[in-house]
Amino acid sequence: MDIFDKFFKKFAYKFPKGYPDMNNEQDVIILNNIIQEILGEGKQVGILYHFTSYGSMIDIINNNLVMNPVIGDKQSSYLSFTRNKHMVSNTISQNVRIKIDGDKLSEKYKIEPYADIKAGYGRNIGVDESEERINLKLLPNGVDITKSLISLDILDIIQTFSNIPNDDFEEEEPPMLSNYLKLLKLLETRPDIKYNIIKKY
Repeated sequence: MDIFDKFFKKFAYKFPKGYPDMNNEQDVIILNNIIQEILGEGKQVGILYHFTSYGSMIDIINNNLVMNPVIGDKQSSYLSFTRNKHMVSNTISQNVRIKIDGDKLSEKYKIEPYADIKAGYGRNIGVDESEERINLKLLPNGVDITKSLISLDILDIIQTFSNIPNDDFEEEEPPMLSNYLKLLKLLETRPDIKYNIIKKY
């Protein structure tokens, strides 16, 4: 058995066809990562974060930790991460901060830096960009973070609602509070997922 036979026999399980299809972008990425690891040149992506809502985090957990975001009624064409754990956004829900091992995630998925030039972001413009993306057009089933998930930071909102008299609630509690409590209850059934309740990011 020559060196190539040994190589492909050892790593065949990583490829859907049992061998790297050089016309398949994902197979090429996996092959490249394997070669980098063998040569001692593993990727240094580092820690990545993804912010989401309590309800979306419930969906991710119930979907076996597969992220396949829907924005409004449409499937998003990409999954976005940031290196900034204190990110502030007026458009992205920040109830839950998902902490990801980018090195492990990059073993299976291609992670690309992205800068919204029109919004004034970019390394050559003077405003550091911190967004990293995974293209979902080639990944209709989403991105599995099972092996790359480090922990969750969950924003505590109990104090926010504890100061509001119960009379101010209508027939049921606010959806955000309801989803927060559902998420904590769900996490009690998932000892494999580490999480922290925090007051602020």
